[in-house]
Amino acid sequence: MHVTTAAIDSYRYHHGGSMESARGELRDMLEAFAPTAAVRSSQGYISLLRDGYKLILNADLDVLTSYFTVHRERTWAQVQAGVTSRFPGGGSKGSPGEPLKKPAEFQSLTCDPQTVELKPRHLRAFAVRMDLQHLAEGDLEVAFRRFIVEKFASQPGAVRRDNLVEFTEGDVRVIFSADQQRVMTVFWPRRAEAED
Repeated sequence: MHVTTAAIDSYRYHHGGSMESARGELRDMLEAFAPTAAVRSSQGYISLLRDGYKLILNADLDVLTSYFTVHRERTWAQVQAGVTSRFPGGGSKGSPGEPLKKPAEFQSLTCDPQTVELKPRHLRAFAVRMDLQHLAEGDLEVAFRRFIVEKFASQPGAVRRDNLVEFTEGDVRVIFSADQQRVMTVFWPRRAEAED
């Protein structure tokens, strides 16, 4: 697997280190991601996503072209070794999120994605997670509402102890009000260990 200079430079920008150590870390990540990561295809590239880390490969899957992460403070290896983040939680304002109900409860999507209430901050959070910051707000709202229909209509949402309902797909975790008439927030998908 060829690792491009762009991928190495992105890794070093986020985490530091030498070119050789970056190349080695990226190859280790690729090996770990291959069987378990979420996979997306877009514009001739394949993205492997896992726990806030993204590896982008060419369509032939023989060149690692780019690297992105939301965890500038920790490498993938550090996360696997149990190094805790300097920043709490996995959500906005450092919130780890409310624990899920035990025993588990699930709900189907009941809101009308075309009329569910959402705020500009939800659109901004969605844009960051989906790399859509280039879209105008109106186009972004259309994309977010379409995402709700396409990704959440066919899967159950998990009910939290506070009765809010969360749906997760790829890099996006959307928390709805208990009646699913309002989007409450948009988080990264990883839940805090304390929630288990």
